[in-house]
Amino acid sequence: MSRNNRTCTDCKRAPQMQCLHCSNYVCMDCAQKHVASVNNQINVAQHLFNTKIHLLDQLRENSKKGLDKEYEKMIKQLITERDRCEREIDHLIETEKQQIAQNSKTLLDIPLNEVPAYIDQLSTKLSKLNEKTDFVKIASVPGQLQIRK
Repeated sequence: MSRNNRTCTDCKRAPQMQCLHCSNYVCMDCAQKHVASVNNQINVAQHLFNTKIHLLDQLRENSKKGLDKEYEKMIKQLITERDRCEREIDHLIETEKQQIAQNSKTLLDIPLNEVPAYIDQLSTKLSKLNEKTDFVKIASVPGQLQIRK
């Protein structure tokens, strides 16, 4: 197609220049409108980009607030679980202490000829109980926070 067969993309008159932005041919009258139109499109796109960047900042802030909320909830659950476990340990220890106290009372109440065998039986059981004994086993499953997109 020769230059003479081309027309302005806006008004169909003979073009006097080619737009460097989009390579369309435009006449002098339409050139300024064309540039203004392209600038407007750029401004609209830039506004959209800025809006989305701002939105992403807000989403980050909201996500972190949500994370903090879940973290606090987990901390409360852990405190509740720790308190429950402490009560359970207290109960187990008190039960063991009561059994030992009962054994002591039984020792005083049994016939003298049964005392040595009773003491041997209790000594074996009580020798397993010392400072290094894991009276209770404590295990945990680490709390998990999951982030998914």
